[in-house]
Amino acid sequence: MNKAHFKKKIVFTLILVVCLILFNSGCGLDVVYVLEEPKLANDYNMPECTENNNGENIVFSFTTNESARPDGVMKGTNVYYRIFKNYTEMQNCVDYLVNLSDPTKDNYLQSALTMIDSKKFVRLCKNSSTSDFLIPYTGSNRTVTICLFELNSIQAEIKVANSGEGVPTRNISGEQLAFTFPENYDYDSDVDIDISFTGSSDSDFNNNWYACLFAVSEGRDTSYVPQYSNIVYLGAVKLPVTY
Repeated sequence: MNKAHFKKKIVFTLILVVCLILFNSGCGLDVVYVLEEPKLANDYNMPECTENNNGENIVFSFTTNESARPDGVMKGTNVYYRIFKNYTEMQNCVDYLVNLSDPTKDNYLQSALTMIDSKKFVRLCKNSSTSDFLIPYTGSNRTVTICLFELNSIQAEIKVANSGEGVPTRNISGEQLAFTFPENYDYDSDVDIDISFTGSSDSDFNNNWYACLFAVSEGRDTSYVPQYSNIVYLGAVKLPVTY
């Protein structure tokens, strides 16, 4: 091998190395982590309500989807909720998000960000924990049941794998408030960030409260940027009023 050819080979190798470094560090491409969404049972009796009444079931249920991500990206499962004063507004919001989360749509993986940033859903909390995740990751798929309020023999409770995990609470200003409202509740837009308050001001309207829930798998990438699965609609209930 002559010296000229040897020098050309060294120059080519250096150029190749530089190109590889630039490609990996400066191309600006983000790594996308695809998380699997929670699952609903085939026979899931989804909580549904009308403008005036709840249906026969008020207990939300789903199964976490953790076993598919053993790589440390997934950190847990969260449930997001929003409270509405106007039943039609809630239905329109649910329809929009369910349509957006259709996996046949190109942008379905943006459904969680739209739910949180645009539709202003907030993370459901429980009185027994301050974790960022309602159901922290364990690597095992588990059944979760949630009842937002007490009714007859049913307790307000979150259960994971049939074990009680605390009482669900609203997530506003660090307070742990129940999902019940006194008659003619004094709504404060600066405090009640989890409520969409639009519609009439008559007494019947003031005592109508509805909540809808979505579940999502959540993770963090190497820079601790939140990563979300597609969202899963869990249902809706009419919340009780105390007189």
